[in-house]
Amino acid sequence: MKLMMYEHGGATKLGAVVGDHVVDLKAADPSLPGDILGIIEGGDAALAKAKSAADSAPDSGKIPIADAKPARPIERPEKFFCIGLNYALHAKEGGHDIPTYPSMFMRVPGSIIPAGADVIKPKSSEQLD
Repeated sequence: MKLMMYEHGGATKLGAVVGDHVVDLKAADPSLPGDILGIIEGGDAALAKAKSAADSAPDSGKIPIADAKPARPIERPEKFFCIGLNYALHAKEGGHDIPTYPSMFMRVPGSIIPAGADVIKPKSSEQLD
């Protein structure tokens, strides 16, 4: 199941992507958390409950994914630890040798943007990764 935070109707919502639609999970089951962090904190039980709500949502509870503006997955993250070159094709795409284990790097909250948002390259940078 794919989860996303999205903006629709003036509010930010937790959604489940079902085909080419998004289900508002809080509307489908008011007992669910309202964000991805709540699902993470709720563990397998919260994820199973979210999947059940998404699978049983009526068509009236779905909107086209094109109408859902992506929002940050976690609004106020403390930090993100990321894994780079974690599969062979990705290493090859960048012209890198396949590492013996993936590289790790950290992202700060200000560097996280929603899907589809503009990425601003600092003047001091020669390229974006």
